[in-house]
Amino acid sequence: MFGRTVPNAISDKTGTLNIIGPGAAACAILVFCMIAVSSVGGIVTVAVLFGFASGVFIALPPVCFAVLTKDKSKIGTRIGMGFGAIAFSVLLGGPGTGGILGSNANDPDWTGTWIWGGVMLTAAAVLLGLLRMQQAGWKLMVKI
Repeated sequence: MFGRTVPNAISDKTGTLNIIGPGAAACAILVFCMIAVSSVGGIVTVAVLFGFASGVFIALPPVCFAVLTKDKSKIGTRIGMGFGAIAFSVLLGGPGTGGILGSNANDPDWTGTWIWGGVMLTAAAVLLGLLRMQQAGWKLMVKI
């Protein structure tokens, strides 16, 4: 609940693109941290932190689409197209990650799975950072 509401509240003051990029970077770091986790306490800690950080991917994409759309009559179309692309990637992500995990139930490749997820989230963070730079330049204190 907090991961879906707090980023929205903060983004009202700082700007959507200033929140979603660092949120993606935080998710990437947490997924890479899962490689080293071996206790129940570590899993619970990372799960709670990831639950908070990943809320940006639920709460902020529609706002980003609205901010990036100059012609406001096309916001609904942009949101639909954006979520269509997200749905396609989610559809392909499960079988791809299952292929990395492997079919050997006695020795699944969890390290490869965490690396794949971390690399994809890092790529998302980089692309969101580039989008922010394209929209606002190198200025840090810009609401975008």
